[in-house]
Amino acid sequence: KAIISRIGGDEFVVYLYDYRDDETLEKDIQILLDEQDSRRMDLPAGESVDIRFSVGYVLRTDENPDYEDLFQIADQRMYENKRFRKSDQRK
Repeated sequence: KAIISRIGGDEFVVYLYDYRDDETLEKDIQILLDEQDSRRMDLPAGESVDIRFSVGYVLRTDENPDYEDLFQIADQRMYENKRFRKSDQRK
């Protein structure tokens, strides 16, 4: 299950929950990571555009139950992911 929310501009939060085990959750996160530079969208005029997105995530545990803290960690990781991918694309 997931809740997807736009938090402003082109930033979204995806809250994944109700997983039976960590392995299944980690597989779904890996799918997002694998897809972040490989999607295209066809436009009505016959053109197509690349769709790219950056991902930052954190897993909630008993040690870090505060959602505001979790959001800040995921946000930092998203910007790290974005910087890494931009530097990697220049090579």
